[in-house]
Amino acid sequence: SELINCYSEYCANYEQAQRAIERMQTDDDALGELLDALCRGPCEQRNVFDLLILPVQRLPRWKMFIDQIMRIVVPE
Repeated sequence: SELINCYSEYCANYEQAQRAIERMQTDDDALGELLDALCRGPCEQRNVFDLLILPVQRLPRWKMFIDQIMRIVVPE
């Protein structure tokens, strides 16, 4: 499915995106200041890297949730 392909591509490129943002943040003082300011805003201590990892963590969280439900519904 297109959604799975999109998710797979996002996960595959996550580390590369993280390194690119780190590089840009270091090279561009204005970008670094902007990202720092955003952390002090409504995101409250969540930086861009915290937000970038969320989609990567989504499927493993769902798997853990479903596993917990299955242990309750279908006891061994």
